[in-house]
Amino acid sequence: MKRNKIVFLDFDGVLVTDKSNVGVKDKSGYQCVPDKTVIQMLNNICETTGAEIVISSMWRIMFSVEGLKMFLRSHGLDGKYFHDDFFTKDLGGSIIRNDEITDWLKRNKTDKFVILDDLPITYFPDYEKFLIQTKDYEGLTYFDSLTAIRLLGSK
Repeated sequence: MKRNKIVFLDFDGVLVTDKSNVGVKDKSGYQCVPDKTVIQMLNNICETTGAEIVISSMWRIMFSVEGLKMFLRSHGLDGKYFHDDFFTKDLGGSIIRNDEITDWLKRNKTDKFVILDDLPITYFPDYEKFLIQTKDYEGLTYFDSLTAIRLLGSK
């Protein structure tokens, strides 16, 4: 069985930031532009560590797997880093994201993983040491990316 390093990825507050959306809105009024620097750092995390991406964001409920893959690719995220089991299962919303990650981990054996999310640790009581908590305004920072690389280890 293939074993993986995984990045559980939230969108809002990690990839899509307040900073990346200043003055930007789509037709519905929703701000949804990924930060290009964050995309580059995410590509670097995966390239350096051999990690694959799994979407834990609530965006997985609003979009299909192929729709989200196309969205991410169109903003520069390399599709070779997408895990085959690309979404965590929706078990009722972000309030139980911890349980959704647990469910995914039971179905997919991994060597190491990190959680990139702006939600506080109270949402991840079982995974405190794996959470890299970001801030809405800036999302994933360079320091955060180095922490992810340190936790995942190089290839």
